[in-house]
Amino acid sequence: MPRHGATPPRGMARGRGASATLSHDGHNSRLLMMWTHQPPNFSRHDFVMSPAHALPQISDAELLMVLAPSAWDTLQAAVSEGTDLWPILSRALVFTPVQALADQEVIARQQQLQLSIHRHIAGLCGLMSRTQVVLARTSRARHTLTHVELYFKDQYIGRADMWRLCESMVDACVYVGQTVTLAVGIRAKIGRLFIHEHSVMSGYVAPSTLPIFRTESARCSVFVQMSREMWEFDESGEIHYEKALYGFLPDLIRKWDSIGTSHVVSIVLFTRVLYDESEREHLASLPVQRTSSGQLYVDYYKVLLELDSSIHWPSAMRRLKEEFFRFQHDILLQPRGTSSRFGLERQDPETTRGDQAVGGRMLLGRFAQAHEGNVLEAINLLLNSAEKHYIDRDLTITGFSFLLLTAGTGHFFVDKSLLRITTQRMFDLGLSLDLVCLTQMPLHTVPLFRFMSQVPATRSEPKARTDTHPLFVDNARGPSQMCEFMPFWVNGSFYNIEQDRPYWETRFVPRCRMDGLRMTELLGSLQQELSLPYLALPAAPRRGPSASVRERFDEEQFAPANNVSAPPTPTVPYMGSIVPPGVSRVQTPAPPTPRAPSFDGSVHSARSLVLEDLGKTVPTVSESITSLVAASRRGATTGDASRLLLQALGAYAPRAAPQLVEASHTSATRVAAMEDTELDASVAAMAGTSPEVPRVNALNPRVAMSERNALLFRWQNAFIERINQHTVKWWSMTLPACLPLTTRYLPSEHELAHSWHEYPYTVSVHSDTASIMLKRGTSTSPALAMLREMCAQRLAQGFQLVERPVARPGTAPGARDARQFVLRHPTEMLRPGNFADGDPVYLTAMDQVHCISYSRQAGMIRVTRYVKKVPYSTSPISYRCCMWPRWHPGYRPLSVQFHHPDPHAYNWTYLDSIIAGYEDTFIESLRYWRSRFVLVPSEGSPPPMMAGSGDYLSDEEVRLMGMDRLAELFMRAEYYPRGRPRHARDIPLRFLPTTLDPSSSLSDASFVEALAERNDELDRRHAHDPRPRQRESAALSLSAIAEEMRASKRELKIHDRVWHRVLHRRTFTGADLVTWLCRTYSDIHTRDDAVQLGNKLLRAGHMEHTLALHGFLDGHYFYRLAMPNEPSAAVAVATVPDAAATASVAHAPDAEANAHAERCMARTRVQLSRSMLIDVDPERRSSRAEVAVLHHDLAHNAENGFNFQIQWLGATARLIEDLVQSWTRSVERYGLRLVEAPIHQIKDIGLHTPFIAPLSIPLALAPPTPSAFAALVEEARRVQLTRAREPQSDLEAWLLRYVLAPPATQSDRLFEMALVRDYGFVLDQEAQSLYPSHLDVHYSSRPMDFDYTQFVHRSGVAFIQVVGGRDGYLWLNNRMFNARWHTQYKGLGHKHAVPPLNATQVRQSFQRLCADEEALRQFYDRVWQLLAALASTNNGPT
Repeated sequence: MPRHGATPPRGMARGRGASATLSHDGHNSRLLMMWTHQPPNFSRHDFVMSPAHALPQISDAELLMVLAPSAWDTLQAAVSEGTDLWPILSRALVFTPVQALADQEVIARQQQLQLSIHRHIAGLCGLMSRTQVVLARTSRARHTLTHVELYFKDQYIGRADMWRLCESMVDACVYVGQTVTLAVGIRAKIGRLFIHEHSVMSGYVAPSTLPIFRTESARCSVFVQMSREMWEFDESGEIHYEKALYGFLPDLIRKWDSIGTSHVVSIVLFTRVLYDESEREHLASLPVQRTSSGQLYVDYYKVLLELDSSIHWPSAMRRLKEEFFRFQHDILLQPRGTSSRFGLERQDPETTRGDQAVGGRMLLGRFAQAHEGNVLEAINLLLNSAEKHYIDRDLTITGFSFLLLTAGTGHFFVDKSLLRITTQRMFDLGLSLDLVCLTQMPLHTVPLFRFMSQVPATRSEPKARTDTHPLFVDNARGPSQMCEFMPFWVNGSFYNIEQDRPYWETRFVPRCRMDGLRMTELLGSLQQELSLPYLALPAAPRRGPSASVRERFDEEQFAPANNVSAPPTPTVPYMGSIVPPGVSRVQTPAPPTPRAPSFDGSVHSARSLVLEDLGKTVPTVSESITSLVAASRRGATTGDASRLLLQALGAYAPRAAPQLVEASHTSATRVAAMEDTELDASVAAMAGTSPEVPRVNALNPRVAMSERNALLFRWQNAFIERINQHTVKWWSMTLPACLPLTTRYLPSEHELAHSWHEYPYTVSVHSDTASIMLKRGTSTSPALAMLREMCAQRLAQGFQLVERPVARPGTAPGARDARQFVLRHPTEMLRPGNFADGDPVYLTAMDQVHCISYSRQAGMIRVTRYVKKVPYSTSPISYRCCMWPRWHPGYRPLSVQFHHPDPHAYNWTYLDSIIAGYEDTFIESLRYWRSRFVLVPSEGSPPPMMAGSGDYLSDEEVRLMGMDRLAELFMRAEYYPRGRPRHARDIPLRFLPTTLDPSSSLSDASFVEALAERNDELDRRHAHDPRPRQRESAALSLSAIAEEMRASKRELKIHDRVWHRVLHRRTFTGADLVTWLCRTYSDIHTRDDAVQLGNKLLRAGHMEHTLALHGFLDGHYFYRLAMPNEPSAAVAVATVPDAAATASVAHAPDAEANAHAERCMARTRVQLSRSMLIDVDPERRSSRAEVAVLHHDLAHNAENGFNFQIQWLGATARLIEDLVQSWTRSVERYGLRLVEAPIHQIKDIGLHTPFIAPLSIPLALAPPTPSAFAALVEEARRVQLTRAREPQSDLEAWLLRYVLAPPATQSDRLFEMALVRDYGFVLDQEAQSLYPSHLDVHYSSRPMDFDYTQFVHRSGVAFIQVVGGRDGYLWLNNRMFNARWHTQYKGLGHKHAVPPLNATQVRQSFQRLCADEEALRQFYDRVWQLLAALASTNNGPT
């Protein structure tokens, strides 16, 4: 930061001339009376100014600045004296004249108004209402922000949405604490603002401003390494695990609480246990593995918190403390023999003493030290769950935060292949790790990973590639040596706070910090000695004077030697055991130039000191990549060019030291203000060459590897200022940053030609494109709209826009003068008016580069994909460990694989075809976002509801009406492409009601026939009806309309229907009649008009309700036409007389039709779901197309779950969230609950998230086997065919409808399913084996590969799968539903909202039931007695 006497900012004049310019002359500044207001009261705008008091002739390059009079006087004095201006300018308020003059209505109404400012904004600078302020003109360039931080909470914001949010702020002034909102509902709060390293209260956002997005609602995973050192004492005498329990974790929780974050937190304990060969015989049941040195080991993981959003931290910390004491006991005490220990309960002390007495358990193994632990394995397990982030997308959280707590020093011995795949995956996903060490900083580079690798034996090999680091090369010819790698994706911190006494900054820290580079130049390769005089302290006072004497002594001894000049080209000797190919070894080092050691950098910076000859180094803590990259400049050509370019761009100002701020998602102090180096690389790339970046010893990696520039620059734009190495980077752990949208890394043309594969293709541009991802009718040209959408889709997949220097017009090819280049920002290039023909836009990822350009002459967009050539194996790595998921009784074996990122896995050509309008179907390789929802009947009865006829509806009828309401909502959200208007006469979307389970319904021929008819209708929904509609119902009598109804038997679907085992002959539904009336008569415009006509027909006696309960209603209500010489409807309704009649007429119009349906089913694909495009922005709030794909079930049972999925690529997630919430509120009044559910079966949840596994709940008493009750069930079915028994309980109703009904043939798990049904669960998805094998059943709304039948609780808090037998069930809490409720109700302050059931309490209650043998026996007896009663012929109909 500039100190006294520093150069003022650009645009601020100095001296007397500047003072005269800034006087109150009415032209440059004036005094005004300021008011304050609170929007929307008084005005919706933040600034309101009267034109009469504005400064005249304000240009577009100027802003208006508001200061207090005292601050103005101080500013004038600082300008005159040439002192630092930023203390005053940082608290100035700036705004645009257009912004202040926008509210003309208020200006005209308030005649006394001069200037009014938002109360919060005025408070930032201490300005009070009704006080005088100074209004002055100022340069826009002076207040242009370089970085702006934006915080967001309780919402999912994709990277494409971040880009659009940034574009909305360009050309505007922003303020600390301001809320920025897009029309689509995305909101973010402005945090810190920076102009270079200066923090300001307000500023101007230009296209060059770099946004930093920080989330307050992230998926935070805290990993605690339980190594051997965790139970040892640190240097201050404190046990490490006590420092973690009573120090770091409480501090972290307090930070979260003070900020008000709502992270979803997981806490995992992990360790590696080493075993001797003599213990091998006792480890037969464990997943034992060997290290490269042959050491036996087993890795253990224990989950304490699992994606919890509503944590009670006192109880969580209490459990964490208990686990620290039990951890060694649970792992090191193994059962004797070779029997499996997995799934055994934790042994209590009495059981343990008994085991020891009988020799039941023995002590095996020892905990590994931190440096030989399973750190990389734990990270990769976490990455396995992060890779599928687009599946089961939680729309209330954004981003990941990985935190690893260790008692080590940040130095690890690892496997080379595992380190490489971890590095690739971390950067491919745009993630990083916060490593917190509980020790003091060591005297070596940290974090540092060491591994064994073969390295080239000589330096004579040709330089064919730039990938020369041993980590990224396999099969090198040479001996195996120990190699080092500094991970750029690790953000290191040291928690050194001592709990027993306060921390003071002047305390003595036993660490050696010297400037490694300058000491290398000084000492060279010869052994040197440093001698310092003794410090003579005064004997009397001990406190203040002695401290000042020590500080003065250090400053004198280590002051920079200003009289010694550095050599023009410093020589860096080879100091390590490995020299990468391409870097020549210094054979005869130049004699060192004597020079005193200097410490002109930060006092906390870490440096290296070479004390002996070649190859011997004293390593120290790694410095930031700021210094690494700064030290990489060689020669005067590129350095001068970069400085000249920065001067030409108006961005260069000499500073004392590079300044950076740590970011959450990479090494916080790894990359600094690297404008010079980046622009050197960019300008060199323009000339087709790569900048020369030297390589040095890996033990002191001062310079980044050239081929890994992407690793450094990928996170560069998230840094602002530099922080001390020894401090804990709380900002990164509390408010994780998201991957920056832009970067300046781009390989050179030479590298792209030799080290990358090239895949070009073109996409045609048409003005009449019908793409579902482009909004029609906008003023933006189709080419620009397509180009922007292609960039947005790549940003959503982790790509970054490249900021690159572009040659000025007229610049000669191959020019290296930086003044001939200008820095172009992608956001500026993609704005209307700046879009140029053939101007390429570059986007980069880890190992991919996309170049997109538009050719106006050819009418197409050219896309060139560059994929990095890989000189190493990309085979997956298999891994085995022991995992203890939450709520489980013990450890269980786990086998997973770690896969390298595949750059060819994403089908970019198909994606661009969708954008161009040639395709509209999503495929799996697109990685589209998806969420599944289940609509279930809620607990209890729905609210009473009255039909339009004045009759009260039953619970089932209310829920069926709710399903009709959901169908209307789906139809209302349907997307209509250009050229297809919405018509009121379109066939409405109606779900097919049924009283059977899905698999049983397919055995009903009448249902299959009705399903085929419904599919045909929906296929013809938008087809033009060729029949004329010139007839009007008003011109016909009711009798004539009734006759036409009899003649339209097929259109009205008049046939026999069975509902709850009752046969309704020759009936049609009210919904079918309403649809027929709307499509037949021209004067029936709406469905309400059709309902009125239907009531007239009913009152005239032309039709009747089969049960004579209701008037005419639009829905699934049965009606029949009045026939002469037939009994009334009440008499016509009858039960099936006998079994033979049931077989012939109960489930089909006649036996012949039933047999025909059976023959057709073997050849026909049965489609049980439908798909449709929906517009998630019906209010047209977005400036782009907001289209998603909706897959929904076609049939629905009011007592089961109804499934639908929403899938999207380019839609705004906030709009989807709002749409789902509106659907949820609409169906709640009908006794229905919308539950977000995992897409896959809970049995396979561990395949995607290794730390989560369903809980197995066995049955203490095995249920009766199918062979024992099969005869009883068959007898009950036979008896119930001829009897109509009214159920007396919910359990009896379930038996009658789903077990004993004729189509229901599956009863193998009768008692197990009866138990979950009785406990409040409803059917979600049946096992695939239950569906008829001769049918090709197709669902797009739900997966079909379920191994077991799955149920969902009516409250939505849990899922359960029926395994059967003594194995019982698999249980999984519904994390997504619980997190959603916590965010939407509790987080938004709905104090009167009734919280859902506690999932843990529901599970524990169910576990107690399953573990109670007597309770199970009573339940089995109750079910058996019900079956016996239903099978008895003595009981007549009731």
